[in-house]
Amino acid sequence: MLRRHNSGVTLLHGRRALTKTHASGVGLAQAEFMAEALGVGIPPLGGEVHAKVATGVLYRAIAVSSLDVRRPEARMVLAQLLRTAAMQRGAFNTIEV
Repeated sequence: MLRRHNSGVTLLHGRRALTKTHASGVGLAQAEFMAEALGVGIPPLGGEVHAKVATGVLYRAIAVSSLDVRRPEARMVLAQLLRTAAMQRGAFNTIEV
């Protein structure tokens, strides 16, 4: 589940936080890319969105959340992570986040 709050966006599995982005420009960009990796949209402030994804997709969403998307090198890694996540969505057994 992605949950958006005043301080940023948190990715949870069950009730445990897996990763968090901050409510800055970079943090919101990370959150949007993380949502894209999961195949969902970013929730509105105070909202949440659920997704069922393969563990590989989840791993890539977590990786995306830690990239400094301002750097060109990170953008190259981001593109590869998003392509791989797109290929894996729906192709493997899923877990709910």
